Amino acid sequence: SGNAALTEAGKAAAVSQLEQIANEIAASANTQHLGKYILGGSQTTKQPIIPNAGGTPPYIYQGDQAQITIQVAPSTYVTTNVTAYTVLNMESSVLPGVNDVFSTIDALRNQIEAGDVQAISGLISDIDALLSNVTAIRSQVGARLSRLETITTTLGDSETTFKDLLSKTEDADLAQAVIELRTRENAYQAAIATASRLLEISLAEYLR
Repeated sequence: SGNAALTEAGKAAAVSQLEQIANEIAASANTQHLGKYILGGSQTTKQPIIPNAGGTPPYIYQGDQAQITIQVAPSTYVTTNVTAYTVLNMESSVLPGVNDVFSTIDALRNQIEAGDVQAISGLISDIDALLSNVTAIRSQVGARLSRLETITTTLGDSETTFKDLLSKTEDADLAQAVIELRTRENAYQAAIATASRLLEISLAEYLR
């Protein structure tokens, strides 16, 4: 009787924990940055994941599968987003034959309540597959970040080079300006000297 009570208490605790996990995953899927939802593809103004009023599946995806890219160099584009659709295997989009994360958690909760160990084992295999999918996507994102960091470093180096070239160009322009100023100054002084000389000649002619 005591063991049965503990088992029931354990079941209740596991079910409660699974519900909490599902809620946390939904909240994470609806993460915003600068007021925009980041996991809904191009649909940035509405929550990507919402509860399904019909109940099955427990949550539905209302974003799209658009890839958002940015140009980081001539002819070089990097995809900057992932979607909750692929991360959570919504509509079995990535793993055919495996339900989405929420449906799998829901099924696991039901089987825990029923005490069906065999069914639970099968669902744990599905969860392993879902986790592998998330890990693979994280690796893709990591590779993109690494690429962006490399590009950022390259662009930073290029900016430094351009600034150096600009500085040298500005220095060269300044030197050229000084030369031109001196040339004009010399010409001006020569003109004054010539004018003075002409004035002297004119005065000499006048005084004769």
